[in-house]
Amino acid sequence: MVKLAKLLNLNAYQLSELINTQFRKHYNDFINHYRVQEAKNLMKLNQNTGTRQICYESGFNTYSSFHRAFQKETGKSPDEWRKNHPAA
Repeated sequence: MVKLAKLLNLNAYQLSELINTQFRKHYNDFINHYRVQEAKNLMKLNQNTGTRQICYESGFNTYSSFHRAFQKETGKSPDEWRKNHPAA
């Protein structure tokens, strides 16, 4: 968060407030939304790449946080989502 805040010439508190008010999300949920979108794109493009590898390539540090964020964002586990969305 600090790096992004500096890029925008804000402090971390200001960035957090901006995201909370403009996007109605907490910072982590805001970032995880984009990580999950990236994971979904990677799963469609790379059918042979394992879900755990996709987790790390999309910016998550642990599989448990990836799984939790993915389920929260899509309503499905990564593997369930992948089965219903074939390659692009």
